[in-house]
Amino acid sequence: MIKTLQDIGFSLNEAKVYLALLKTEPLNGYEIAQEAKVSRTMIYDVLSRLVSKNVVSVLDGDIKRYVAVPYEYVLQQYEILQKDRISKLKELFQNYVSESTQKHYVLNIETHQELIDKIQLGIRNAKKEIALSIWNQEISLLKDDLMDAAARGVRIDIFSFSKIPFVVGYQHCYEVPDIDRIFFNRRAIVVVDRVTLFSGEWTKSMSSVCVMTQNVTLVNLALDQMILDGMLFYALKNKGGFVPGMSAAQYQECVYRYYKEINLQEEMSKFEQK
Repeated sequence: MIKTLQDIGFSLNEAKVYLALLKTEPLNGYEIAQEAKVSRTMIYDVLSRLVSKNVVSVLDGDIKRYVAVPYEYVLQQYEILQKDRISKLKELFQNYVSESTQKHYVLNIETHQELIDKIQLGIRNAKKEIALSIWNQEISLLKDDLMDAAARGVRIDIFSFSKIPFVVGYQHCYEVPDIDRIFFNRRAIVVVDRVTLFSGEWTKSMSSVCVMTQNVTLVNLALDQMILDGMLFYALKNKGGFVPGMSAAQYQECVYRYYKEINLQEEMSKFEQK
């Protein structure tokens, strides 16, 4: 326990004195020094610091005696203090680091779990909107954070080839049950407040290529990709005969039929090298 108290800001002697007082009746300085095994020449300096930190109280009387503040109040006090310090540090870092050094890097993320952790943190900090292009394996891990964001009034737009296993936000989903028959890799793209992009792609063996960035060009490219995916989804529903829940083979047939109808393949062939 002494080591843990030191981790949150107690000195060694402060921790020893507090623990000694916590288990005993009120004691005077001499008694505390003996109980805590702290030098008598140092004990009053240690007690003075603990009193100033609201960890120890002084009882009125002819002989000055000390008592430990209940640990529940001490822990609550330190929890509030740490939150205030983190909040202040966040503000200081934002002022210290310029936008030019903050926003243009692309940070590689090594594992699937690390990316999910960072997306969860991004969702928790979202203020206005979250756009996701995602499969059900990943969005299931984000359910609680997305529900909380929606409750805060954050707009949520989801594009997916899968059926989303819960109701939140605006969902634009093919709901193809066997989509992995034609797409061997699954991908997650998440943009928070049009500022931060999280992206990852996984094979069936779960090897991953994941990044996080605030690079404006890459954020806008990701948003454009999701908009185009959404446009094709509604075009296939309205003009291509697609109905959510169709099989992967039926989905492909609708795509080929629609592309043929609008001469897309012929137009795209013009870009081929001669």
